[in-house]
Amino acid sequence: MKRFYYFIAILFSAGVLHAQSLVWVKTYGGNSLDNATRTVTYAAGNVYTIGLFMGTSDLDPGTGTFNVTAAGNWDIYVQKLSSSGSFIWAKAFGGTSSESASSIAVDASGNIYLCGYFQGAVDFDPGAASVYISATGNNNAFLEKLDASGNFVWVKTFSSSIGGELGAALGLDAAGNIYFTGQYWLTVDFDPGSGVANLNSAGMGDVFITKFTPAGNLVWAKSAGGPGQDAVNDMEVSSTGKLYLVGNFDAGGDFDPGPGVSTLSTQGGKDIFIFKLDSTGAFVWAGSMGSNLNDEGNSLDIDPFENVYSIGVFRDTVDFDPGSGVSNAISQGSEDIFVQKLNSSGALVWAKTFGGTGVEVGYGISADMNGNVYTTGEFDAPGDYDPGPGTVTLTPMGGADAFIQRLDNSGNYVWAYGLGGNATDFGYAAHADQSGNVFFSGSFLGTVDFDPGPGTSSQTAGGTFGNAFIQKLNSTVGMEEVTPDPVDCYPNPTSGVVNVIVNVNGEARIINSLGEEAGRWELEAGENRINLSALLPGVYFIVFTSENGVITRKVIKE
Repeated sequence: MKRFYYFIAILFSAGVLHAQSLVWVKTYGGNSLDNATRTVTYAAGNVYTIGLFMGTSDLDPGTGTFNVTAAGNWDIYVQKLSSSGSFIWAKAFGGTSSESASSIAVDASGNIYLCGYFQGAVDFDPGAASVYISATGNNNAFLEKLDASGNFVWVKTFSSSIGGELGAALGLDAAGNIYFTGQYWLTVDFDPGSGVANLNSAGMGDVFITKFTPAGNLVWAKSAGGPGQDAVNDMEVSSTGKLYLVGNFDAGGDFDPGPGVSTLSTQGGKDIFIFKLDSTGAFVWAGSMGSNLNDEGNSLDIDPFENVYSIGVFRDTVDFDPGSGVSNAISQGSEDIFVQKLNSSGALVWAKTFGGTGVEVGYGISADMNGNVYTTGEFDAPGDYDPGPGTVTLTPMGGADAFIQRLDNSGNYVWAYGLGGNATDFGYAAHADQSGNVFFSGSFLGTVDFDPGPGTSSQTAGGTFGNAFIQKLNSTVGMEEVTPDPVDCYPNPTSGVVNVIVNVNGEARIINSLGEEAGRWELEAGENRINLSALLPGVYFIVFTSENGVITRKVIKE
């Protein structure tokens, strides 16, 4: 029987990346201000981005034109590009006041979900029809669903005569259930239907966590926090519905949304929290980090093994071990950037810090299938972006520049580059897909060279305050391969059983093309049989973890 060996370039320990190459960069906008706040990919490598715009903006980054005009101060757009960066469609909506879009997700059918908050009256239908909803307070959260073509399906908002909400993040599980989180204050009914699900904040602002069916019906609503200001900034959801949240709190609080109590205490000013819930909203664990100044947890991601990666800002001295151990770091300037890795149980794996004597902010983080970490943010003074013993100095070209960075699965430096011109530029989001590509998005002003390599790809913003950019890099270029422990999979393609031969004991996970776990097996050295009969036809990855590292093999299920 013929056996197929797949030595693909997504290995923990099978290569060292020395370079990367720009695949494309796309910029777009108008004569005012535009940004790209979140970017995700889905089937066929299509690229979905949300952001904000003012005035009139051309959302087609190519030679065509697709103008939209804001109804008020800030309006929201959703854009879809092909894997090659070609414009497919864009949608925009808003009202006469201001709105914000904070998170986006795409389900297995290509439906798009986004969330944020709004003021005043907003038409949430980006098409010819109108679906106007008026905010009941200064700010109200929204959760919206569009179909695969960007057409309006539904929007959910919440009722409060005295309170308000800010929508921060959302995520989907493998069944298409929607988890939505943010901040709220006073009393809010989080059931957008005929039922009532009132939550009451313990202080000036608490965290809400909700679960909805794909049809937009509320399953449950939970609250966490304390007497001060508690705000969630990001959330990731595993395929099995495990929720990981990161944010800030300033006066201690109970982060168990159930009948139990899990109190976190602050060290001084604003501290960082990370906590985990299961698919029912039940508490799993919580941890905190901080100093006597203000520290911020801005973004979070998980890998297929549910290791948790977070990025943010810290000041003075912070112990980044949320457990009983100590892992102190001291900022070099007024504030520095941290990147932290916890395992799925909340135990510290590693924490890395970097920066300089100025102001640095880490906004976006993404982990690929093998735990390589990509980060982005801004910096305004020279700084060292190698968190290890080496030195890699980035120097801004203007007021503030964007940076992009890669660390390996152990937190070691791989590469870092500054993106900027003589004005102000920001990197807001990072997203690693399952094909070895990484996307960075944000805003820029003036002229910026977006090619981090020896080539040049200069773009000039047309707006007074900046335009949006999306940059695609191929992170596997320059991979210097070494021979990993052999993993043999056959037959491949398979209609059912696949035989997996390994030379050490370990664990195998089956991951689908969306990065969702479809099964898990303990393997022994020798030949093992894995039955894939229950899986739908498609491309899957067998991710084998042993004492020697992680190896990934592609398997096609017929």
